[in-house]
Amino acid sequence: LRSESEFGECADIEIFSVNPKRDWLICSQGHRAVTINKEKLLILFMLVTGVMTTLVGLGLLAPAQVQQAMFGAPSDNPLALLLTRGWSGLVGLMGILLIIGARRPALRTFCLNVSGGSKAMFIGVILIWGQAYVPTLAGALFIDALVVLVAIANQVQPAQRLT
Repeated sequence: LRSESEFGECADIEIFSVNPKRDWLICSQGHRAVTINKEKLLILFMLVTGVMTTLVGLGLLAPAQVQQAMFGAPSDNPLALLLTRGWSGLVGLMGILLIIGARRPALRTFCLNVSGGSKAMFIGVILIWGQAYVPTLAGALFIDALVVLVAIANQVQPAQRLT
């Protein structure tokens, strides 16, 4: 076999062999190319976003700090702190769902859809009633939007579902 870097020469040549254990393709001239395993990519995506989402659950213990970190506006109001604790707990559960879905193929689509729905709702709430917080929440909104898009992509092409 030749090196992977030489595979570009065979871009138009039909691939005749696939080695699923090593995630690479072999063309008729013996060149190799690394392939992207969509399932492994989805698992990694769900694990990373799941861990980041689960960390918001720390607001159960430190609601004022989560308010400051997420919204840039801490509050001493007991009701605001109580609501932040509840919201943080629910968001943390969505992160746990993503992690469970990444580890359990039978639950993957369900977990991705539930968390994607929750994240879509959060994006909608912020865009409708919380525009003032968009600059502070830009990173979280971006990551949440990615999860929503991945969940939708997983449903749009059921014959080639990512799970």
